[in-house]
Amino acid sequence: MASDRYCIGCGYLLNRLSKNICPECGRWFDPDDASTFEAESVPFAWRRWARPPSNVHILLTFVFLVGCIVAQSEPGFPGGATLLAMPILAGVLVSDYLGRMVAVRLDRARARRDATEKRRTQRWRWAVAPLATIAVISGVMTRWPLQLRFHVSRTALEYAVDDFQAGQNGDTSKPRLVGLYRVDKLFARGEGNVGFRTSRRIRLDGRVQCAGFEFRPSSPPDEGRYRSLTPRWYVIEW
Repeated sequence: MASDRYCIGCGYLLNRLSKNICPECGRWFDPDDASTFEAESVPFAWRRWARPPSNVHILLTFVFLVGCIVAQSEPGFPGGATLLAMPILAGVLVSDYLGRMVAVRLDRARARRDATEKRRTQRWRWAVAPLATIAVISGVMTRWPLQLRFHVSRTALEYAVDDFQAGQNGDTSKPRLVGLYRVDKLFARGEGNVGFRTSRRIRLDGRVQCAGFEFRPSSPPDEGRYRSLTPRWYVIEW
């Protein structure tokens, strides 16, 4: 007795149909070609990849995008788990996306027989990864996540400057949330200048690398160590 056949696209039971088209999602199948449907007696079919990115792929793409934006919004470069996890996740997503594109191309002849009016709503899934890629690349080139997060936090940072200069910050080495940034230390950097250390990590060569913001109301600093954000505010790494 032949095993039941199921649609690769949606899992609908394809037995005893008058047409070789899934009534649920409109996917065409060939009863004599085991690669066009799923069954218990059929090994994993490559055509399963010939469809738009799955919900899991889109979710992981969103996680990757958020992770990159958060990392790009920090004054310094990310390290530790973030530096390791993002390239691995990117590799998995790119491999899955390209594999699906190749499978779709190979499946083109069969796909022409699909009831396209029931499948057109899935096309938006192909746009998620390219849009996320554009957002990440633009963030690297322009640092817009850093600008956005800083501007949202700027009022809180300036209040912290006023409190520090008035001696009302308490223990300045105690970590605190200032705006959207976790600041682990506030310190004076010359007359009227206030530094905010937001990250501190140990490099592979054993050296300590720190990064954060600096408020400088007077003359601009050496641009080799500082990067201007707005008048009086700079990103600093040391």
